[in-house]
Amino acid sequence: MMVSPMTILVDMDDVLWGLLSEWVRYLNAAHGLSVKAEYITEWNMSKAYPTLTQEEIARPLMTRELWESVKPLPGAQDGLRSLMDAGHDVYCLSASSHLTIAQKVEYAMKRLYPFVPENHLVFTHKKCLVHGDVLIDDYPPNLAGGYYKGILMDAPYNRSFSARKYGVLRVHGWSELSEDLLYHFTGIRRW
Repeated sequence: MMVSPMTILVDMDDVLWGLLSEWVRYLNAAHGLSVKAEYITEWNMSKAYPTLTQEEIARPLMTRELWESVKPLPGAQDGLRSLMDAGHDVYCLSASSHLTIAQKVEYAMKRLYPFVPENHLVFTHKKCLVHGDVLIDDYPPNLAGGYYKGILMDAPYNRSFSARKYGVLRVHGWSELSEDLLYHFTGIRRW
């Protein structure tokens, strides 16, 4: 019996590309600081940059320069393409501010993932409202309460989250994602 392809929801920032590393690089250069991305162990960036205002921390997100400098995470381009080539419906999600969406799409998404159709880009602050079989995200609260199984992309700021306790699968990069893993985790197989 043939089963429908899975609907796979994939977060953009720090799942498709390394936003945090570029954001930290930008802030350090602009303010003469030496914070390391791996030392950011909380979601709130102001804890790592206590001398900066929220506006100063957010300013890089409004620039073309930042979005042009993000690089895909290792294996993300091939991994995303292989999910699409396998027949899955893949949608790329972001909880971005309305002020950064245009830059993110134009200078990061179109440049790094030109094979993803624009009508497969979803911007919402409530990812749980988007239906899918799987959500791959780096922010644990996005993985709760949705109509999907959660896969957490490991990052220093989410390591205190007990993925197993909440039925979320933690992966340490795109090299760990495969159709076999998705089947094992969701019980959904295409054929």
